[in-house]
Amino acid sequence: MGCASNDMDCSAQEQPQHDVQIETFDLMATEVTEEQFRAVMGSNPSCRSSGPGGPRYPVDCVTWGQAAEFCTRISGRLPSEAEWEFAAAAGETAAFPCGDASNCLETVAWYATNSASGKRPVASKDASRVGLYDMSGNVAEWVADAWHPDYQAAPGEGWPAWDAKGTAERAVRGGSFYDMPVYLRTTKRQGGIAPDTREPSVGFRCAHAPRTQNM
Repeated sequence: MGCASNDMDCSAQEQPQHDVQIETFDLMATEVTEEQFRAVMGSNPSCRSSGPGGPRYPVDCVTWGQAAEFCTRISGRLPSEAEWEFAAAAGETAAFPCGDASNCLETVAWYATNSASGKRPVASKDASRVGLYDMSGNVAEWVADAWHPDYQAAPGEGWPAWDAKGTAERAVRGGSFYDMPVYLRTTKRQGGIAPDTREPSVGFRCAHAPRTQNM
């Protein structure tokens, strides 16, 4: 997990690179949509302040607590940051889910150069080699972990999520329709966000694993 020291785009937030043991888990193929969120939660919090929205668009302006509650209601949970990065990398060491060259993002991601500054319907770009859509771009994604400014003292297991240790902020991964390619790298960390924040560029997807534990 994390970027190699010779990665020219590597930041201190992505270091030190370290080994993490990941147990078997499932991850939703797409980001949770407005339609899915309304069906489970009874409402749609999306702001739609940036571009269009609709049933097949990823839900946005959702708080961390709302995202966690949705996942609980469908017998899942938010993925940990380690699980998210493992899934985004799809077992490879390439910079992006589609390869090392940033121009490959045109096939898999909605981002600053092609999104017209708005979210797009899920699965309207190609999937990764493990069948996941929008792991880079479209909307960024809440994960279960509390935010830590780097990987010093990071756990060696992918679950349970890394605990707060004094901070209430939560981690967000994946980049969004606002972002340039450097922010869509599989190892890139988006920084911490207060859990009650509602951002038009942040959504989520859920994970499920046989070994269920409290977050």
